[in-house]
Amino acid sequence: MASSHQADDPGINDIAIASIQADKNWIKYSRNASIIILAIVGIITITLSIIFQNLSLGIIRGLIFLTAGFIVYFNSESIFNYRIQFYRDGKIIVKKGLIRNSITFNSSVGSIDLVKKGKNWLIGIKKVKVPTKAFPNLEKKINEIKR
Repeated sequence: MASSHQADDPGINDIAIASIQADKNWIKYSRNASIIILAIVGIITITLSIIFQNLSLGIIRGLIFLTAGFIVYFNSESIFNYRIQFYRDGKIIVKKGLIRNSITFNSSVGSIDLVKKGKNWLIGIKKVKVPTKAFPNLEKKINEIKR
């Protein structure tokens, strides 16, 4: 039997029914867009640093942007990762990137609230937003979970 401490602590007795990952093509697209933005901002920052300060500060800032670009390129799965996890007690957890989690509840797995509004899916009672491009066939996957 679970103690009262375990009953209050989320994650101890939770068993995920299913987990849906973001589309790999969307992750690559987001990574490439971020790298382009980092490159443009980096070039502008380096140029302004060289013009208004000195060459050594421009080189240091350039190395910082280069390091950020490598992190985004080689570690894109953890930075742009979207995951939707469904639990038996009706809890749905949407994990966005490294840190952000959104928790929403439904009464049962058979009645998952899913609405498509614009470029986003709205999931659960709290209407947590996830991009439709990240989950192009979310309705189909949720219907498979309901069975």
